[in-house]
Amino acid sequence: MRAWLRAIREERGLSLQELSERSGVGIATLRHMESGERGDWADGLRAWHRVGGALGYDAAEWFGPLDD
Repeated sequence: MRAWLRAIREERGLSLQELSERSGVGIATLRHMESGERGDWADGLRAWHRVGGALGYDAAEWFGPLDD
């Protein structure tokens, strides 16, 4: 998941700063998301949701259905 986050951002021609401004997620958090470093679980979910929205995706599309 992490590798394509950077690819999508770059495909859309966005810098980390621009994505940060669009999503409301800090640059440091975006770097952690792209590198796969872990942080606070709840804050991470909020960040993924915000970044997904800023890139035109629903976070549910990224993670798939929660039920099996």
